[in-house]
Amino acid sequence: MNEKIGIIADDFTGASDIASFMNLAGANSILINEIPLNSHYDYSSYDVIVIALKTRSVNVKDAINYTKAAYEFLIENDIKNIYFKYASTFDSTNDGNIGPVSDYLLETINQKYSLIIPSFPGNNRIVKDGILYVDGKKIEDTHMRNHPINPMKESNLIKLMENQSAYKAYHLSIDDIKYYIRDKKEFKNYILELSKKHKHFYIIPDYFENSHGKLIADLFSNLNFYTGASVFGGWLYQIKNNKSQNKYPSISQSLLEGTQTPTNGIILAGSLSKATRMQIENFKKYNYPSYEIQNKKIYENHINELENIKRFIRKNKTSPMLIYNEREKFHVPINNLLETVISEIGMFALDNEINNVVVAGGETSGAVVKKIGSNNFKIGQSISQGVPILKPLDKDREIKLVLKSGNFGEEDFFVKALYIMGES
Repeated sequence: MNEKIGIIADDFTGASDIASFMNLAGANSILINEIPLNSHYDYSSYDVIVIALKTRSVNVKDAINYTKAAYEFLIENDIKNIYFKYASTFDSTNDGNIGPVSDYLLETINQKYSLIIPSFPGNNRIVKDGILYVDGKKIEDTHMRNHPINPMKESNLIKLMENQSAYKAYHLSIDDIKYYIRDKKEFKNYILELSKKHKHFYIIPDYFENSHGKLIADLFSNLNFYTGASVFGGWLYQIKNNKSQNKYPSISQSLLEGTQTPTNGIILAGSLSKATRMQIENFKKYNYPSYEIQNKKIYENHINELENIKRFIRKNKTSPMLIYNEREKFHVPINNLLETVISEIGMFALDNEINNVVVAGGETSGAVVKKIGSNNFKIGQSISQGVPILKPLDKDREIKLVLKSGNFGEEDFFVKALYIMGES
């Protein structure tokens, strides 16, 4: 019988990210949007249940309350292994929610220690010497330092975690991990010494190559509570269920060859990330219809701008199309207005029988899914690492969604997504 894993993700794109890796690892997975209330759906046949919350940027009290409800739901569904999933870019603010939520679960599950594993080597996010690197640079030296919601101004994960958590954190090198795998008695002594000093604590292992995930999962396979990014979850499932492979299943990262035509569908890009901007420019070069949302128009009269976009959709509903917000940041915060407009656009597209919807941006994706109102999603083929096709299980026709975090995906991601959606 498989050891089941319950995953509590702090946003929707993060939930779909880890669900895709669980599928690649051989798990029968389902993604649930928020905690089901009075649900009669039978989840007993699934190896992995992923619950998507929206706790990354809420206040600490709300984040813990939502997490508590998700944890209790998973326990009610006879799941003993819990994985708290957060972004591979972590959260370097002192008042971030990763520490408090991890502390709550660690204390509630009554486990002595857990792991902090934000690594995602396939997407160039690694931990080496306890430092978080993105694209070869310390995260504090990247553009993420100026993130409007979660500015990344610290790269030392021990400092990051101890600023947020009530407990100490310790770095573990990859050489130490390899040594302890060979000598489990010494590993037991290492944990025992730390346990004598602390009521609870965290271990931050180095993880800068894909193969390191397997080593870490093997050494710490006896735990029931873990924290980390997406890819480690897949290794963990394989190790716990004796399905481990020497090489983790990969997805082709190559650009599309030839001139395959994408199916009709709509792309909604609410992200200002560098990767998304490259994907927008790549899509536009094929001369498919595109519409740039003007931030000033959203601010002055979002209802009128929404009507303009709806006319654009009706005119181009049989074609691949792109709707994106302008590059320049507006001097007045309009995040909530923009999310409202884009979620309304997504719902309008579905109401007009456009069944393929691609959304770029974590907050934007969450707003679209909430507007659609689906709770249970089947995990389909992956477009790119951590970005699968999602199929709502509670709709009367087949709808396909692709929801990606802003920095994910290759240059031709949008074209490739609609092409694969048409083929799958």
